[in-house]
Amino acid sequence: MASTQPLLKLWSGHNRLKAHMYNTYKIGHTDLYSCREAAETAEHILQDCQNYRTLRQAIFSSPTELQAKLWGTLEEQSSYREQEEEEKEKSNVKVKIVTSICFTS
Repeated sequence: MASTQPLLKLWSGHNRLKAHMYNTYKIGHTDLYSCREAAETAEHILQDCQNYRTLRQAIFSSPTELQAKLWGTLEEQSSYREQEEEEKEKSNVKVKIVTSICFTS
């Protein structure tokens, strides 16, 4: 399973994007992104920045809200929860099997 750490940083706003680093710690000369259109925030990069327009269009074939880009659609969230439940159930079965083998002998 891929690490969720980068997403957590985007969700929380605690990341190394210029807007956070400049506004929180006064690191750098400005919070503007290299495109000079707006502050370097997750929202700007994922939604508006012209530097990433082609990449956005390749990944998201139709206009997609920021919420869906960061959190996934409701269907994706539901599917993820179902997968987690299945994995938990498999793990519980393995524990029961090992426990029965170890303690019935």
